[in-house]
Amino acid sequence: MYSSNYNLNLTAKEIRRDGHETDPEAARQASKDRASILQAKINQRMATLNLPGIAKAPVLDKEGRTLDASGKAISVIKHEPTLKKEDPVPEVEWWDKFILVTENYSTSDSPVSQEELLGSVATPKYREITHLIEHPISKPPPVRIANLMRVLCSEAVQDPTKVEATVRAQAAERQKKHLKANAERQLTKEQRSAKKIAKLTEDTSQGVHIAVFRIDNLSNPQHKYKVETNATQFLFTGLMLLAKENNIVIVEGGPKGLRKFKRLMMVRMKWNEDVRNRKNQEDDKRPKNQCKLIWEGTRKTRYFSKFTTKLITGDPSAAKEFLAKYNCQNFWDLAVCESIVSEDV
Repeated sequence: MYSSNYNLNLTAKEIRRDGHETDPEAARQASKDRASILQAKINQRMATLNLPGIAKAPVLDKEGRTLDASGKAISVIKHEPTLKKEDPVPEVEWWDKFILVTENYSTSDSPVSQEELLGSVATPKYREITHLIEHPISKPPPVRIANLMRVLCSEAVQDPTKVEATVRAQAAERQKKHLKANAERQLTKEQRSAKKIAKLTEDTSQGVHIAVFRIDNLSNPQHKYKVETNATQFLFTGLMLLAKENNIVIVEGGPKGLRKFKRLMMVRMKWNEDVRNRKNQEDDKRPKNQCKLIWEGTRKTRYFSKFTTKLITGDPSAAKEFLAKYNCQNFWDLAVCESIVSEDV
């Protein structure tokens, strides 16, 4: 790119090299000619490259207006800078509103008590803390029986019985204050119950997790009690159906509680233990009681509104009819298929 600051003047030595006269006037004239030719070449080159040429001085008329190439006056709009209007000075700055008693500085020189100052910036609970931050004081360490001689050297030597009694009284006062603070923070029975329910409650808006178990024998009262109690504690809905041939447990709830309940049913529960026939010698000949997970999945809504227990004493088909009321009779078909497979094995 050509520079606009290009030195277009030629020295007399260069003119003599080209064969021109060494007269100074002729040298200046030759320099002007060479400069005009070079300027024309530069402008032509810049026009070819679509680049702006060297800026020229504007052409003015007699009245001082700028003229364009055709000789017409160009209207120039002058933009005067606009100054931003400053906000008025407030009577009281915002950082002083918290410590001033009035709404202006007229009484700022009047003495303000420390009680009024602390009351305006802090609640009563933190007045002492704020005061100690602004005016720190060195408090003596709490005296105990262990550090009695180190803290109270001369006094403990002069009257050790009195000092020991004072130290024990201070320790009892600190313990009483500590127990009182703990009692104030302790939750009531209703608050503890609400906290436990909130902890166990899970979000099932995206889907309800369902698990169906089949147990060969649920005649043991302890087994029935543990299943029903744990299902209620986990805030499950569902059904424990006791029939002659099949016993099924249906639970509905969140994924976290259902994972714990599955471990209870499949690992922790001792299904072969029977309290009533523990000493019976025929227990070894009886078939082993088993619990199997026959179905697990999710559903948008629940089948049941709460966890209940139903005993079917008559025809086993009545159990399927009972489940049909809740539109989940397919669970009974799964349990029957699983019993047939277990007998074949």
